[in-house]
Amino acid sequence: MMKQLKQNLLYHYVLKLKAHWTELKDNNHHNVKFKHLNLLIKYMHTVYILITSHLISFLKNCKIIYDLLWALFKLNIIVYTIILNVKKLTCYRYDFSKKRTTSSRVTYFYVKCHYLDFNRKAFNKVLTAFRIWIF
Repeated sequence: MMKQLKQNLLYHYVLKLKAHWTELKDNNHHNVKFKHLNLLIKYMHTVYILITSHLISFLKNCKIIYDLLWALFKLNIIVYTIILNVKKLTCYRYDFSKKRTTSSRVTYFYVKCHYLDFNRKAFNKVLTAFRIWIF
């Protein structure tokens, strides 16, 4: 059985796939895997061209919209945020995220992360999550 990838997950790997395609293109024009990779890259370029242009435009102005939050988070990226109740800057390692809705039908972006904690004896991996409310 073939596993299915979420389409937005591929967005973060377009550049790596293009680099791999460039390495292969000289010797493998007739290879079926090369042709499939080429087709995937063309498809991704078509699907993501508007998203990328919007994202670049917003980031140049230090802004983002709720619908593009997913494009900011790549697996294992470092996430900096402020804990509001103590106003302390914290650093997490991103694990995954998804849109969720509360029982009162309020939409938010759920982000699950982890960080290392040291208790003077050993480091421990601590899981945490936070919400980004729709804006």
